[in-house]
Amino acid sequence: MNPVGRALWYIESHFSAELSLEEIATLGGVSRFHMTRAFSAPIKMDETPNSKLQPPRFVDGKLLLIAGLGERYDCDSSAAIPAQWQRFLPHFGRIPGQVGKVAYGVCCNGDDTGNFDYICGVEVKDFSGLPHEWSRLRIPPQRYAVFAHEGHISTIRGTWSAIWNEWLPNSGQQRADAPDFERYGENFDSASGSGGLEIWIPVKS
Repeated sequence: MNPVGRALWYIESHFSAELSLEEIATLGGVSRFHMTRAFSAPIKMDETPNSKLQPPRFVDGKLLLIAGLGERYDCDSSAAIPAQWQRFLPHFGRIPGQVGKVAYGVCCNGDDTGNFDYICGVEVKDFSGLPHEWSRLRIPPQRYAVFAHEGHISTIRGTWSAIWNEWLPNSGQQRADAPDFERYGENFDSASGSGGLEIWIPVKS
């Protein structure tokens, strides 16, 4: 049974008791932050985990300097992320110091209540010349489990759910305290939402 399933069972069987997030997360064998993310994926977003999730490849990622538009979200407000991408895309290809033609959707600065920052951005050579209101994030070299999402962008929540609730608890891997991100390569078509992408999850070496 995945962490959410164990947690739901515990909540239902102790309905009259006063429960804490720490207690529920411990029962699920995950951190409080992981538990809030795990709950948000299958319940708040109402998405079935991707049953066709392929095993990841492991990559030693390089230093990344990411610049773009950032917003703070919680489990309820994250439905606004597509609108954030629509605001960002007109800047793509015209960003000072942009490296390549790859876009990144970076989740970072998460807390125990499910709040997190999401940055729609690109890799840049340095942070000079950027609009002052833009977010800037330095991601140190890190080992990642990299998952392919080959379906339409509208089904990405199911892939995230499968990673958080099925692969990670059963993989023997531990998530590192570092940003995770979606990587949209040159084959991704932002107009149609097709072409596939990758999800990079930081893991401990």
